[in-house]
Amino acid sequence: MAASQLLPHHAGEELKKKELDLPGAVTATAGLMALVYGLSKAPADGWGSQTVVTFLVASAILLIAFVYNESRTKQPLMPLGLFKIHNVSGGNLTALAIACTLFSMFFFITLYLQTVLNYSPVKTGLAFLPVTFIIGIVSGVVSNVIAKTGHKPFLVSGPIVLAVGLFLLSNIRVNGSYMHDVFPGLAVCALGMGFSFIAMTLAATSGVPKHFSGLASGVLNTSQQVGGAIGLAILSAVFASTFKSDIASRVAAPVAQVHGYHDGLRVGVGLAIVAAIVALLVVRNQKVKPDLAAGV
Repeated sequence: MAASQLLPHHAGEELKKKELDLPGAVTATAGLMALVYGLSKAPADGWGSQTVVTFLVASAILLIAFVYNESRTKQPLMPLGLFKIHNVSGGNLTALAIACTLFSMFFFITLYLQTVLNYSPVKTGLAFLPVTFIIGIVSGVVSNVIAKTGHKPFLVSGPIVLAVGLFLLSNIRVNGSYMHDVFPGLAVCALGMGFSFIAMTLAATSGVPKHFSGLASGVLNTSQQVGGAIGLAILSAVFASTFKSDIASRVAAPVAQVHGYHDGLRVGVGLAIVAAIVALLVVRNQKVKPDLAAGV
């Protein structure tokens, strides 16, 4: 009863005219599920295993079918024209690359704290608490400044700062300590995240028609989740390769483990730099209203 009183009388007629893009929804969901599952199995089973190859091939077929469907249907789930907007494409590519590094960084450092420094799960969680405070403080400052500078300076500098933090973390030691080996790198990474998050969201949603704003936000979230899965699979494979090579050379297990973290995190440094380059070359600077920046 309340809905019928509040909504315009013609709303029901408009909804009837819209068709659900069921083929697009099915192919996109199934394609992303197959991609994430295949990537998640790669570090354990190997990239050439039948399971990994089968799911990655299935993912490619489904996602190609999704793109083909979206290019032909009258009411697509995700209009492909959205990606013709430079900031949408650049923002999502930057988000994907940043997520590749962050998911793996948290995964590796969690393992390092628990298996090398022998932290309990609760103590490990508390060790990451400063990251939350730093991101909160930096994001508050950025939301006030970004209205004057635009989002591009922060979207370029954020991944660079993140790369510095990852490089610091890539020097963790077998007989290390939290304050010497972990906290400095985590603090710098958190600073980079604080720079990046608001700028990334504004970039990926700027220049988008209002009726596509929700879609642009959903695409950004999907890019981050897929990027995290891809990054974790790739960097875990790098870790596993280094670890197995060291163990075969009769290197002590803790040393081989930390060496694997080194290599994985340094690949993350490269991915963060890629994110900065994409932001520099693709994203166009755009100033936003202070209330919009503060609301992100």
